[in-house]
Amino acid sequence: MIPISIIASIKSPFIQKLGVPRQAGLVPSAVQEIVFVPQFRNPNFCRGLETFSHIWVLFWFHDQPWNPDSACIHPPRLGGRKQVGVFACRSPHRPTPIGLSCCELLEVKPDRLIIRGGDFLDGTPVVDIKPYLPYCDAKPHASEGWLPEIPATPPVRVEWELAALSQLQHLSSNLEHDKQVIEETLALDPRISSERHHLSSHAWKLYLLTYDVHWVMVERWQVKVCAIMANTHV
Repeated sequence: MIPISIIASIKSPFIQKLGVPRQAGLVPSAVQEIVFVPQFRNPNFCRGLETFSHIWVLFWFHDQPWNPDSACIHPPRLGGRKQVGVFACRSPHRPTPIGLSCCELLEVKPDRLIIRGGDFLDGTPVVDIKPYLPYCDAKPHASEGWLPEIPATPPVRVEWELAALSQLQHLSSNLEHDKQVIEETLALDPRISSERHHLSSHAWKLYLLTYDVHWVMVERWQVKVCAIMANTHV
């Protein structure tokens, strides 16, 4: 056994797996907090970290089951129709459920880090933090593996019912930020893979920020936000 310390947990606007971005940086407006456990709130742990613009966050996929008989995964980018090996993708379904994400560092506080653009479920345990170093971490000519085989998909357009926008205005203390996070999340089409290839009248509900976001697909690449309600999930 290898000992692993949980150094922090993440406060995130993504409070259910549906809607969590599949990679870091896809919802760049989403602000999150890495809240250190008491043992690691000594400022010396983060001395000098404020001089970096981005960090690597190593975390634990705490809400993902693992089937030890599964050597292959159906990546969402392949529409759930093809398989690749678990070590040839970045799925959270892994033998050792460790994730790695690069995030923008906004602020260093004694008990927490404020970051932006993470792909974390609320409550995600953090096992380590390292500074991002462009001179050795950036590989602009790296191969994208099997990803170039996938046709580029246009972003989903997000429209609002007037009533939904009015509801958000009534509930939000930071309207433009919250509206942008909702739009960036829905633009990724957060539906499960089996639903993403056809249009249906099914209404979806997404727990995001402090809201229940109700939305429907009105066209293949168009979402309409139907209602915004105060969050009843947490």
